Amino acid sequence: MMTRLSRFAGIGVAAVMVAVIAGCSSDDGSSAEQSTTAATAATAPAAPTTTSTEAPPPPPPPSDEQQIRDTLSAFQDAYNSENWAAYQALMCPSMRERFTGSIMDSVRQTRASAGLTTMAVKAVTITGDTAVVTAENTNELTGTATVDLPLTRGDDGWAVCMAY
Repeated sequence: MMTRLSRFAGIGVAAVMVAVIAGCSSDDGSSAEQSTTAATAATAPAAPTTTSTEAPPPPPPPSDEQQIRDTLSAFQDAYNSENWAAYQALMCPSMRERFTGSIMDSVRQTRASAGLTTMAVKAVTITGDTAVVTAENTNELTGTATVDLPLTRGDDGWAVCMAY
């Protein structure tokens, strides 16, 4: 009886081996090596992903020219929105000292009667802590004019600094 059981087990093992070999061969005569490699690659564990706890470096600060453009954009926005505190905050100290009382009253009246102003920067010339921006200003009422706006760099960044 033991021989019969051994014989059935042997036949079963042989049948399984034939099925494995037949499944791993191809018409071109290649061996099971190709399929084994593919199977190994498919079942190989993925490389562990690494998560860095370091924060990415901060972006570089904007260039002087970009800071100047940003200052002029904020200056224009403050004027158009009639945010006079922000408008004056974007002036250098000497200009801010002069833009009080009747001068600011005149600026307010001009804004109210002339409407919105847009500015297109045409050129920026930087010399150390000073700059001159050539811009084309277009106003709803008065039309278009080219102006040169001087700026200075202070502790708080660039500021409009016209001499009146």
